[in-house]
Amino acid sequence: MKVKKILVLVTIALVLASGCTKKTDQVNPEAQDNTQQLSGQEMPTDANADHAGNNQVAKESIEGIAKAENGHTIQDIYAMKGKIDNTAITVRGKVVKFSPNIMGKNWVHIQDGTGDDKSFDLTVTTAQEVAVGSTVLVNGTVQYDKDFGSGYKYDVIIEEATLTEEAAAAAATTEQAAPTTGEQAPAEAPAEAAAEQAPTEKAAE
Repeated sequence: MKVKKILVLVTIALVLASGCTKKTDQVNPEAQDNTQQLSGQEMPTDANADHAGNNQVAKESIEGIAKAENGHTIQDIYAMKGKIDNTAITVRGKVVKFSPNIMGKNWVHIQDGTGDDKSFDLTVTTAQEVAVGSTVLVNGTVQYDKDFGSGYKYDVIIEEATLTEEAAAAAATTEQAAPTTGEQAPAEAPAEAAAEQAPTEKAAE
């Protein structure tokens, strides 16, 4: 009888232990799913240099992007690793991708036509919105080997940047210059008139 009671108690203990394990298993997947969902919301899944440092943005054929005054090209920024880390820099480039409101920031990819397969694209974080295809002047702090966790690591990134779209400004400058050219024509007329009057005055003498 004692043996039977012991077996019954052991059986009950195993059943209770099995029930606890199932409850634990039911909770953990939900926690994991929530973590993955939060990760998807917080992390830029299209980020440059994701996981293994491989560029996730296609290289575009870009020409005519001039190096910023007192600034750097994108190729220069990659090459200057260890020299300008955590410093404010300026770079000009074309916006090739814009991802809004990730981790409370907007994520911008720019290219300027420089760099090889591993150094042609630069990621920028900013509070501003910008149109894909526009040329921007970027001012921000450059950081190297930036690791956000979960495998998201950037070889180079510019954070908390201010962006100035230059296409509209250039057009405005051209429009302002046009009237100036037209106003020069009347200024030449008095000079021509004076030249025509000179022989007349000599003849009178």
